[in-house]
Amino acid sequence: FFFRRSGAVLCCGTHPMKEDLVDAVQILQEEVQDWLQTNLDVTIDDLFVDLADGVLLCRLIEKCGIAVKYRANAQRLGVFHCRDNVSVFIQKCTGPLKVPDTSMFTPDDLVEHKNHRQVLTTLLYVARVTMAYGLRPPTIVKYEMEIEALEKGEDVSSEAAGVAAPEAFAEDEQDEDEQEEQEQGE
Repeated sequence: FFFRRSGAVLCCGTHPMKEDLVDAVQILQEEVQDWLQTNLDVTIDDLFVDLADGVLLCRLIEKCGIAVKYRANAQRLGVFHCRDNVSVFIQKCTGPLKVPDTSMFTPDDLVEHKNHRQVLTTLLYVARVTMAYGLRPPTIVKYEMEIEALEKGEDVSSEAAGVAAPEAFAEDEQDEDEQEEQEQGE
């Protein structure tokens, strides 16, 4: 199974080989695609193609109750408008959703298909944050929360799991970064 530590996705067990990493990215892609389909009530045929115009991403922000101005017909209008929509999504994530800049992908990562892994990493982070706004998390995030609760000795029943506020994710990531810096300095 896979889980997140300090913004990276890790594979439990032996050191993953290149094929394992490709499989891991494919699993994450399926998780993100299922999560978006569930929360937006849409059918996605090709995740990165369907997200490239930014429309579904902006609709995701709207699902959180945050007002978003975007062009629903961006794909027809051209790549400039697609980049605009993706930029609006990024602004809303780093603004009201409080996703750290360091966790975000760039518009070119998605629109120009330059870094799919970063897009997936960002969307999994956004999935964690949007739970506080009533969106259902991907299965992999549920498992991650259960693992973290078990590590802390907490009850992992679905009723006891609870949902962390968006600020809690940023604080956890800062704590992990500070701890890593201290370990490297020693």
